[in-house]
Amino acid sequence: MKKYIWAIAAAIMVVGTITFVACNKETGTTSNLNSLTKEYSPTPFSKIYLDITYDDIREDAARHNAYLDDLFSYFNFNAEDYDEELKRCISESNFDNMTDKEKEQLLEEYGNNPDSYDDIIDDINSCKLIAQPDRVYDLISTFDTTLFTIASHERICFMADSIQTIALKELEEADRFLVVRYTEMIKSSSYYWMSPEQGGSGIGYSILTMYVPKTKEGNTSQSTAANAVGHAALADCATAAVGCLVTAIGGAINPALALPLLKGTAHVAARASARAAIKEVKKTKA
Repeated sequence: MKKYIWAIAAAIMVVGTITFVACNKETGTTSNLNSLTKEYSPTPFSKIYLDITYDDIREDAARHNAYLDDLFSYFNFNAEDYDEELKRCISESNFDNMTDKEKEQLLEEYGNNPDSYDDIIDDINSCKLIAQPDRVYDLISTFDTTLFTIASHERICFMADSIQTIALKELEEADRFLVVRYTEMIKSSSYYWMSPEQGGSGIGYSILTMYVPKTKEGNTSQSTAANAVGHAALADCATAAVGCLVTAIGGAINPALALPLLKGTAHVAARASARAAIKEVKKTKA
């Protein structure tokens, strides 16, 4: 495995064992998204990988958003060192009743996470459990930062559901798991970070744009804001994808570990997303 898998694996393993395409982006992957049926859509109890159900994946994505809320409720944006401030928030958080050991592991691996899907190509290619790495990458790379400049949250969810349909039809085991997990995180994370005007919650958007210069009309610069949203959301998803590889490997070794390992990915992805967000905030504050 490459550096990101092993960097994030330690954090997820500890948590797991303790808790025992834009509208006009036409590619081979996305050109037929509008014509897909729901024939292969998962039900809540559909088994995606080993004993991990679609409901488990959705709950993990929701847990990620709740953890972000918790972290930022502690965050002081007037602090001089944002990285140290986020580390303090991780230490003081009581979310999910995390133990001191779990928090310590999150802090030890702070910053050791991919920033986008480009960073996980080697990890996908080198994971022996991924049977079709090129197809997996093709599907998840449908989403990039430019998507958030033109698409609504509704459109993003439609695209994610369509890609899940493709994954359920074409892929098996770890390949299917990674794509479904990634796209479910896209839906959840984009909702957290996008503006209300785009169908998002506005919570993350208000954080990302608190220092973004306003236009003459008093509005936030849309291109700057969308770029920040894209970086934060894709940091979530890239880390979640690596978490999928760790979960798949751990589950292959011991199937009983699969679900506990999945539940650990929410904390790690949220930490990565929060760090990506504060980097964007620092840029606009400077």
